[in-house]
Amino acid sequence: GDAGNGFTSVIEKELNDATIFFADNELNIQGVNGVYSVAVVDLLGKSIYNNTVINTASINLNAANNGIYLVQVKKRDATITKKVYVK
Repeated sequence: GDAGNGFTSVIEKELNDATIFFADNELNIQGVNGVYSVAVVDLLGKSIYNNTVINTASINLNAANNGIYLVQVKKRDATITKKVYVK
């Protein structure tokens, strides 16, 4: 695919293909290799998690209330944001 600028980042594709899901009080991220950062914010913009992780990550979100959160995954110059429902 062409992003309009004639360049589609390999890292962007890696992030878009990653599996991000919530289960057993943990946010799981699979399919991203190497070092990347993860930020979890609620819909009001309050940050409940922000850290750097490596490879497959399981992040404990025990402190999070039920609801929808935005998970921002950033690796080098690429960033994706996905919605995750915490229950």
